[in-house]
Amino acid sequence: MDFLVSVIHRGSVLGKPLDEFEKLYKLDNTQLLGVGGSGKTYICKEISTDKCYACKSIPKGQLGTKERKQLVRTEIRIMKLFSGDSNIVQIKGSYEDENDVHIVMELCSGGELFDKILDVVKSGGYYTEKDMAKIFKSIMEAIQVIHSANVIHGDVRPENFLFSSEDDKIAKLKAIDFGSSLYIRDGIDLKVLAQKKQEMKDPDKSKNYVAPEVLRKESYGEKIDIWSAGVILYLLLSGEPPFVTDYEIMERKLDFSNHPWPSISPAAKDLIKKMLQKVPEKRCTALDVLTHSWIKSKT
Repeated sequence: MDFLVSVIHRGSVLGKPLDEFEKLYKLDNTQLLGVGGSGKTYICKEISTDKCYACKSIPKGQLGTKERKQLVRTEIRIMKLFSGDSNIVQIKGSYEDENDVHIVMELCSGGELFDKILDVVKSGGYYTEKDMAKIFKSIMEAIQVIHSANVIHGDVRPENFLFSSEDDKIAKLKAIDFGSSLYIRDGIDLKVLAQKKQEMKDPDKSKNYVAPEVLRKESYGEKIDIWSAGVILYLLLSGEPPFVTDYEIMERKLDFSNHPWPSISPAAKDLIKKMLQKVPEKRCTALDVLTHSWIKSKT
C-alpha cells in the first residue's frame, strides 16, 4: 500500500494522492468567470454545504514540464500565505484529479475593476480623484501586503482585482490570480523562471501593464508591480493607458498636456511620475505610494 501511494504521489502535480474532486464539488461549466494563460475559472458548489466558490481548473496536459508543475505549486503556496487578509482573494483548497488541478477560492460576486472602468469610459466620463484614490488605495494595500511577504504578483491589471460583493457599500476590492507570482530571492537571477511565467500569461490582456525591464528581458523585482499599478492609476484618471506599444513603454516620456490632465491635481501627476519611472531603481515602493500626499489628502 505504501508503495502504491508513493507511485501516486510521484505521478501527481501536487505531490499527494488524486482526489475525487467531483464528490466534493459540482463544477458548473456553463458559468465561466474568467480565462487565463494557465486555466479557466468557473463557479463551483461545495456539495456538503451548498456554498458557491470560484474554481480555477488547470489542465494537466499543459503541465508537461517540471517547471510548469512547480509554478502551479508555487501559485498555491503563495495564495496560502495570505489567508485571512481582506485585500486578497482567499483560497479554500487545492485538489487534483486525473485531468486537472483545481484551485478553489472565495467567490467575488461584485465583478472586475476592469468592467467598472469600462462602464465609466463608455459613458464618456472618468473617475474623480476622490473616487479613484479610494479604489487605488485598496489596490496598493494589497500590493504592499504581497511585497511584505517577499512576493511579486507579476500580473497587476484591472482584470485581476475583483469586488467581493455587488453591494457597493460593503464591497471590498481584492487581488486575484497569482499564476504569475514569484518569490523574491535576493541575489538570484529570476530571468529564466520569469520567462516561464510570461509564457503562461494572456499577452493581449497584460501588454499595456508590462514594465520596461520585463520587455527588455532583464532580471526584475517587485517594482514591476509598481509600474503596472501606475498604469492603472493613469487609466483610472484619464480613461486610457499611458503607453500602448512596447517601444512607447520603454522609450516614450509621459505626456500630461492633453485632456483631462490639465485639470488633474499636481499631486496625482507627481505620484504617477514616481510610479512610471523607466529605471526600476528610481521607481517608488508600495509604502511610498500609500504615504504619498495625494493618497493622504484624498482618502
